[in-house]
Formats: sequence, C-alpha cells, structure tokens
Amino acid sequence: MRHIRFGMYLLLVSSYIHAASIDGTVSPQWVTTTPTFANGDFARGFVKFTQGFSVDAGAVVTMNVTESVAGQINLNSTGAIILEGDMHLAANATLAAGGGRIAPQNGAAIFLDGNLSVPAGTVLDIRDNTIIDGQGHELILENGNFGGVILINGPDHTTLTLRNMTLRGVRDYPGNIPSILFGSGLKQNLVLENVTVWVDDTYIFFGGNLLINGEVKLMGPHVFAYLSPNNLTINNDSTLFIDLDTVFHYAPTDRFSKHLHFESSTSRLFLNGCTVFAPNDTGLTLTNGHLIVDHRTVLASDGLADPDPQSTAFNFGTAYPDPNTNLTIDILPGAQLECSNGLFVYNNKN
Repeated sequence: MRHIRFGMYLLLVSSYIHAASIDGTVSPQWVTTTPTFANGDFARGFVKFTQGFSVDAGAVVTMNVTESVAGQINLNSTGAIILEGDMHLAANATLAAGGGRIAPQNGAAIFLDGNLSVPAGTVLDIRDNTIIDGQGHELILENGNFGGVILINGPDHTTLTLRNMTLRGVRDYPGNIPSILFGSGLKQNLVLENVTVWVDDTYIFFGGNLLINGEVKLMGPHVFAYLSPNNLTINNDSTLFIDLDTVFHYAPTDRFSKHLHFESSTSRLFLNGCTVFAPNDTGLTLTNGHLIVDHRTVLASDGLADPDPQSTAFNFGTAYPDPNTNLTIDILPGAQLECSNGLFVYNNKN
C-alpha cells in the first residue's frame, strides 16, 4: 500500500512543473521537480522541495511548509513569498541572481541550515519585519561591480534581525552603493544579534539604525563608517567588539545624536586594537555603559573644533552628579589607549 501511495505522490508532483498550489496538510508532498508558482498560489504543510522552485515575476505566493527547502529559489527579481510560518533553507539552498522578496508574517523566521550566498547583482528586498537566523552558518554578500545587496525598504520602523551567523562581504560597491542599505522609510532598523561581521572594504552605514544584541564583532582591516542620522545602540547585556586594525568612524549626521548609546551599565564597547574616529564637529560622548580596551587602541579626530573644543572631544562621562551618566572603564593589562589629534576629557563623577 505504501508503494502505491508513493507512486500517487509522484504522479501528483509531476503536475507541479507548470505551477499549482501544493497542499501538504492532507498528505505529504515530496516535490522532485522545480515547480513554478503563479500569483495567488500557495504551499502548506508537509511539502519537501528537493529541486527548489520558481515564482513568476510580480507574483505573490503564500508558504508555510514544515520541511527544509533544497535547491534554487528563483523569485525572478520581483516575485514575493509571504511566509505564514518559519522557513528552513537546506544546506544546498541557493538564491537565483536577481533577488526578490521574502516576507515573514506574525513573527515567522528564516533559518539557515547551511551557508547562504546573495549572488552578485541580486537584491534581497526586505519590506517587512524579518528575522534571519543563521544557526551558526554564514550569510555571504557576493562581491561584484554590483554585488549582493540587502535592501531594508519597508514602511517606517521596519526591522531586519540577523542573528547567530557570520556575515561576510560587507562593503561599498563602485558608485558608493553599500551592500546593506536602507530605503526612504523613517527609523528602519538593522538588529545584529550574536553576529560576526567581516568588513571586506570601506563600508558606510547610512539611513537606518543599528542595534546590537548579544555579542557582535566587527572584523577586518577596513573602515566601518556609521553615518546614520541616529545613534548606534548597544542593548542590555550586549557587546560591540571592534577588532584589530578596524577603523570605526562614528559620525551620526544629526549632530545632537552624536552619542553612541549604551542602554545600561551592562552594555559594553570592547575596543581590541582598533581605531575609533570621530570628526571634530561632533566628537563622541560615552556614558552609562562599559568600555573595555585591549592592545593599542587609538581615539582619532581631525583636530579640535572652536569655539567649544570640549563639546567636540572624546568625553567619558558627562560631569553630571548622577552616577548613571558615568562610564565604567577597564583597560586590560598591557593595553594602551591613545588620543590622536584631538581632545580626551574624563568626566566621570562618583
């Protein structure tokens, strides 16, 4: 009986080559072809894609499948998948060049069961609150004249959360096109949670907010420039670790948002032999958090600004009597903290 039923599944699957909804809520569907979905189609329940699938350009398809997706996913640049539940991408899952939109709903997430590349010339279009959990794997933005791009382009406050992964290929492409960029919505967010970020060339973060959860590492001997209008935030019990020879350029374009924001005293900035640059018209003030320094770390500026040099200096603490504005500082044995071509002001008050 099992062999007969399996044969029926194969006959059923063969019809999917030319697009149809796939309902695995009644009986399991093992899809060994590469189906093409049209607008309004769906796949739900026990559906196992072994050779990937395609979504017509401009089509919107709904999915909530229990099994991991293997093979190539081709969204034909403008196709969209609405996720009603979590989606697992198998170790051999790939994205076709051109990109498209995957839109989780009601807290659904995308889980990587292996490394995943965003091919050169491909835009992964994030218009909805989205979580991508790498489960310890790598998300790779492939390099090119126009390389792989993550575009956060939803309404105001749209948030992309990348967690538990190594993120590779962060850089600006020719023409100053960043590999992670933001659309026109206000206060769109990139949340990094337990992520190691490899900066492969100069990268300018502009247009959105960056929030740090867990331990986030910036690696690579290149410039990571934070030029967003708003503060970078290190959340409770979280660490932003900036590694050897990385240049962290911090200059929010709103002069009144110049402070790197520590959510509490358990928010940590770990400078591990890097350079922190703040221009002389903004400076950098650190309060209410925990600064840790190792190796030779440099605070750099392009000179003092008049008429109020202290307001544009590197300020540790704010000189207010409230101890909550103090900065906890640990300089590890053998470490050096230098101030180059600028002013350093220690303002902690006990």
